[in-house]
Amino acid sequence: MLKSKPAALGGGVIIGAIGLILFLNMSPCVSLSFILFHFNGSLMPCASSSQNTPGTIKDSASLLFVPATSSVKVGNSFSLLLELDASGTAVNAASALVVYPTNVVKLVKTDESVTLFAFRLGDPSITNQVIQGQPNPGIIGVARMARLTFVALAPGQATISLASSAQVLANDGLGTNVLGLIKSASVTVSP
Repeated sequence: MLKSKPAALGGGVIIGAIGLILFLNMSPCVSLSFILFHFNGSLMPCASSSQNTPGTIKDSASLLFVPATSSVKVGNSFSLLLELDASGTAVNAASALVVYPTNVVKLVKTDESVTLFAFRLGDPSITNQVIQGQPNPGIIGVARMARLTFVALAPGQATISLASSAQVLANDGLGTNVLGLIKSASVTVSP
């Protein structure tokens, strides 16, 4: 009789663990990982009714440079704003790597103090990298991410854009990448 108690207790723990996993899997708010299982779920319902629920993202987000076109003379500096347009889609994270022709322009400063995002990540010595996050309920609408200051080095046309690794993550509990469009800036450098 004593030998069956540990087996019954062990079976109860396994059944309870499976029940907990199934319960957590029913809710979309938190992502959890185990060695054998990966599932999404939460013990509490999502906090905001404006928050996207998985599978119902209606709009995609855009990352863009403002102004889209500009002209500058060699030796002069100019600034561009990197903006996020998340109209209709709550987002809570964005990352971008700025790419540009290094023989025409040089990035000399990245000012992230203009952002609405609550926190910034990444190595501050890497000036062309912007990684930012925002807790729930995220950001909806247009938000500045950074002011980028460049110096014109040589005459030519400079397209300033973002690497294809750029991401904008929805506040949907799944981290769905909702980046649909990247709008580059075109800068004409004259002698």
